[in-house]
Amino acid sequence: MVVKSRKKRSSGSPKSPVKQFAFILILLAILSVVIGYFVLKSEDTEEGLPVKTTTEAMQEEEPVLDVEPAYTGTWVSNYDGAILTMNRFSFTLEMPSVDQKAAIKGELSVVKNVLTFVYTTGSESCHGEEGHYQFTLEDNGDIFFKLIKDNCKSRKARMEESWFRL
Repeated sequence: MVVKSRKKRSSGSPKSPVKQFAFILILLAILSVVIGYFVLKSEDTEEGLPVKTTTEAMQEEEPVLDVEPAYTGTWVSNYDGAILTMNRFSFTLEMPSVDQKAAIKGELSVVKNVLTFVYTTGSESCHGEEGHYQFTLEDNGDIFFKLIKDNCKSRKARMEESWFRL
């Protein structure tokens, strides 16, 4: 009688260590890609808003003025010879009178073509008072200030006259 040998069937073929290592490595790679995706996705948004690139942020900023505004410079009053030097955000007013020893200095702000003068030093009567004037530049180089509102009588009389560029 011939005896057949029976081989035991295992539930699965034994896996080689190389196959197990490769399987684990593939699982780790997939897991790292998924985690990386969500980490980068959360860094791209800030409170639900997309983060702007440097170029986008620079394009949205207000442009920097490389050219001085037209009102800047030194002007001389046709009224009494006072000298007004205006920068972007400040001014100096020098009087021709011997009585006025110190120059008047102040802050200057502009919205469109309206200048606001505020004396910070040199004038006791108008210190801190705002004077609002619309300015117009003429073709001949003169500048005119049209009164909008000013409670300082001395400044009001001086500013309403024409000024020429020095």
